[in-house]
Amino acid sequence: MNINQALKEKNKIAGKIATLKTRISSSNVRLQGNNMNYNVKELIAEYNDQVENLIVIKEKISRATQGIIHKILLMGELKGLISLLKSMDVRSGKQVSYSDVETVYLTQINEVQRDKMVEDYEERIFLLQDDIDMYNASTKI
Repeated sequence: MNINQALKEKNKIAGKIATLKTRISSSNVRLQGNNMNYNVKELIAEYNDQVENLIVIKEKISRATQGIIHKILLMGELKGLISLLKSMDVRSGKQVSYSDVETVYLTQINEVQRDKMVEDYEERIFLLQDDIDMYNASTKI
């Protein structure tokens, strides 16, 4: 199994866990005379088994990705920086409010510069993701 396959398996297990959580929380009580659709104690046992499976696969993925952990962490931080830049106020010039008060805004980074920075960081993430994808496809766990 390579890392890509392990990641798919991790997501599959996480989906099962989410389904089990929903069933556990909604299946414990019933009206007298109605049948129980699920045995909650069995669901909890299955939940615990799936959590153990999830931990095992995450641990294997973690060990296998040590060779690219720097790129993975860098990509996450760059995504955070892009989010910050996109939310950054880039107003500039004179603006008149509803009460006819004129305000002049000065920026250190204008909208065009900010957008170019975002594009550059997105390209860097794209290249990092290519490296990570190649590593994940070729690295066995």
